[in-house]
Amino acid sequence: MTTGLVINPNRLRRKVLSAAPVEYVTPAYIDLRAQLLESNDQGVLVECAAYAMAGCLEYYNWRQYGIAQQIDPHPIYARAKQLDGLEGIEGTTLEAVTQAAQDLGLVSWADNAAIREVSTPDQVKQALHRNGVLLAAFQITKQWEFADAEGWIPEGDDWIGGHGVVLCAYDQVSAKPFYGVQGSWGPRQGWRGFNRLTPAQFSRQFSYALAFNFGK
Repeated sequence: MTTGLVINPNRLRRKVLSAAPVEYVTPAYIDLRAQLLESNDQGVLVECAAYAMAGCLEYYNWRQYGIAQQIDPHPIYARAKQLDGLEGIEGTTLEAVTQAAQDLGLVSWADNAAIREVSTPDQVKQALHRNGVLLAAFQITKQWEFADAEGWIPEGDDWIGGHGVVLCAYDQVSAKPFYGVQGSWGPRQGWRGFNRLTPAQFSRQFSYALAFNFGK
């Protein structure tokens, strides 16, 4: 199982998602999986961040324009490697693929002020409700490889590195609450390419995400 996300602790931090008004209440359940195209498969490539960026853009194109067409992640990765400054290191960063998508003209916005960093469960829930899917960074375990047919990732601590995904769901009301993500290991992994993490797994493995104001 290949990953390929570099989480740079010294990255230039973006503004955090602004707090919603006190009276703003997030839904107990959001599931945007139906608005995402089929999960692509990165194979042995270390381009997960680019695949996740492509997934976010596909969601944007469907939501804004009704266009259901997969986006080639390879040019995004190639441009990101020109930008990320990680010479001799495989993989790239969320920040680099975000800038690469703008440089390649894959989004209608080019204003970085439209992007916010999300780092807590409450911010994740607000961002999914207010902005849609998130470009997310996780530190994952080998157990992701053994997700069951419903997408559940087994417990375990065999850490294998950073992984970029599309963060697209949460559920606080089911008997087994979860956070949902779309990976880049094809539709046969997990549930049609989607995985579920318990809140405890999410707290341990989630690093941060970028929220996009796609309508800007």
